[in-house]
Order: sequence, then structure tokens, then C-alpha cells
Amino acid sequence: MSWNINRNLNADALERWLAEMEKQIRAASPVDPPDLETLPDLLREHWGQWFSLKGAARQQAFDRVRAWVIEEEIEAVRRTRDSATCTGCQAPFAFYWQTSARADRLRQKPALCLKCHRKAEEDKAREKRMDEFREANPLSRHYLHQKGSPPRPAQYAAVMNWREWSDDGDRLSQGLVLVGDSFTGKTTAVYHLFRKLIESGHAYPAVIVNAGQLNTIPERVMDRTIGEFMEQLQTAELLLIDDLDKVRITPRVASELWNLFEVRLREHESPVFITLNTRTQRDFIRLFSGREADSHKVGESIYNRLRQACQFIDFDVTGA
Repeated sequence: MSWNINRNLNADALERWLAEMEKQIRAASPVDPPDLETLPDLLREHWGQWFSLKGAARQQAFDRVRAWVIEEEIEAVRRTRDSATCTGCQAPFAFYWQTSARADRLRQKPALCLKCHRKAEEDKAREKRMDEFREANPLSRHYLHQKGSPPRPAQYAAVMNWREWSDDGDRLSQGLVLVGDSFTGKTTAVYHLFRKLIESGHAYPAVIVNAGQLNTIPERVMDRTIGEFMEQLQTAELLLIDDLDKVRITPRVASELWNLFEVRLREHESPVFITLNTRTQRDFIRLFSGREADSHKVGESIYNRLRQACQFIDFDVTGA
């Protein structure tokens, strides 16, 4: 344990620290000592003197210094105790100065209690995550400021209520596949869900790709940047593939998509979110009707994997 801790902390936490410090000092012995780094400087200063003594005299000398150290260390901290009123919750709280000298020099008390301070830090971290999300996904400025009622209220609510895990720790879903007509709010719903998850601090970073970006896969294969691109999609905490059915699915693209879903859903067990107009398995598989017969099987395998892992929500007007 390091004794040079920040004493501008919650009073209860400091009392627990003092009790632990006293316990460790009382347990120390020059015969079978702990790591010297865990002892206060005052004890380490006398270490050489103790080993110049013998047996009982050594232990008696150690006990005298130890009792003195306990008194000096604890009283030094207790003398730095002070109180203030939190500007956040208006409640009084106790705190400790780093040293009494600092109190004399600055006379500046903390404005927030520990609870409000932590909340303020969490708010800053949440806003920083959202700023990074907006910077990385310029379209978020459009989707996150959509006003009015969603076109499909029931489906929108189902998206916003998505949960990966139950309260008992059972996996409920590894993502969402939103199907239906254009301009029904599928993409907007996912953006709003991502904002909710990012602000909660449970999932970050989030990556969003559309058909245009996935259509660059053949070019990335040629210029050898495909590995870096696909790794970003594989490792993101959250991934949205927007308008998957607009992708020109060549055999190589089909192979990369299959590998992407396998890595995320099976190896990393990370969620994936997809929007597309295609509703049926038959139409989905037709997207993979490339020059090679294997493309058809890849499409069928991807569809089955998504059906197994993800929740499908139909944004059709008549859908639930």
C-alpha cells in the first residue's frame, strides 16, 4: 500500500484507509518484515538501526517506533479533515486536504461531494464519447436530430428496447436486422439506439458503414487495405451495416461478409445491426447470385446465421 494517497477524498473512504494503514503497521515486524515499500517512510528510516540490535531489544525498539508512527501518521491525516457544502446536491460533506500546508496555502475547498464529482466526470466522459461518435459518423447529425413521431412507433420502440443480455446474464440477442420499405425510420431507430448505448457507457466505439463503403471491398483487396478495413468492422463494439441489400455482392464481397459475421457473432460475440429492404430469405439469397455457384450457399449461410443470432423486426406498415 502506498501512503502518499490523495487525501482530498470522501471522509468515510479515508477512515477505512487509516484503519487499513494501522492494521498493516501493527502487523509489521523487523524479524519477518513485509516489503519495505509498503511501510511509511518513518519506519523505513529506522530499519538499519533495528538490525544493529539483537533479539528482544530489536523488537522492543521496533514496537516503540511503530507506536509513534501510528500516532503521527493517523493524526497528521485527521488534522487535515474539513467540511464543505456541495454545489450540486447542496448537502454538507466531509473531506481531507492533501496536506495541512496545502490547506493553509490555497484555502480552496472542493465544490462537489464525491457522488456529484463522479457524476460530473461521467457526464464529461459521456459527452466525449458522443462527440467522437458524431465526428466519426457525420450523418449522425441528421439522424440524431430527427423530430416528430417515428413513422413506425411500434417498431421504433422495439428497437429502443433491444437488450443483448437479460438481468440473469442470459444472452437474448446478438443484434437486430431491420427490414422494410425505405423512409420508415429503420436507420434513424438504430442511430437513436446507438446514442442510448453509448451514453450509458456500456458499448463503444460504434462503427457505421453503408453500401457505398462495402462496395469498395474489391478496390481495397487490390490496394491491400482490406485487412485494416475489415478488422475495424470486426472489432467495433457496435456495428451498423446500413442498406446491406444495396451492396454489389461479388464472390469476394460475399466471402468477406461471411467472415465478418462469423468473427463478430461467433468469435467475438459482438452485436451486429443491419437495415435492408429485403424481407424474405429467398430474396436475401438472391443478393448472392454471383458468377460462382458457392455464392448462393454463402448467402443462405449468412441468412441462417443472422436468423439464429439476431432479432428481425419488420418495418412494413402492417408489421408488428
